[in-house]
Amino acid sequence: MLAIFLKNPSSASEMAADKTVRTASEYVWRHFPQAGGLHILNLYALRGTDSKEVGGTLRQQGEAYVIGPENDATIRETLSASPAVIIAWGGHAGIPPVPYDRRVEHCLGILDESKSAIWRNVRKGSEKYPFHACYWAYDDRLTPVQMP
Repeated sequence: MLAIFLKNPSSASEMAADKTVRTASEYVWRHFPQAGGLHILNLYALRGTDSKEVGGTLRQQGEAYVIGPENDATIRETLSASPAVIIAWGGHAGIPPVPYDRRVEHCLGILDESKSAIWRNVRKGSEKYPFHACYWAYDDRLTPVQMP
């Protein structure tokens, strides 16, 4: 199983996909048919249909609340069972930049500890803010990410 690392769960749930999950799933199915499935990871455990909701809740309730008490453990557990992960969380739009960057750095540390190969979309984005999967085209290419 491959993993894809996004920003927050948006409107997707255990029972229903949203546009981002459908796009990521279709991409993986087309390019990695042998993967057998896809795990979705998120920087934040808080479910919101817009990153502005996550940002607003972060301002009101704090970082620990939107990250969730079990999110890091779930990320580590999933990565331990995934030979590869595609990072696709995008920029901080809607979330205050300083706590967002802090969370990204923390998650990059978790990724660095893992044994998973790390990939990102080459069309747009950056090492820190990889192109969000919602906007991928099915012919986009991935490139390996070298951790510092």
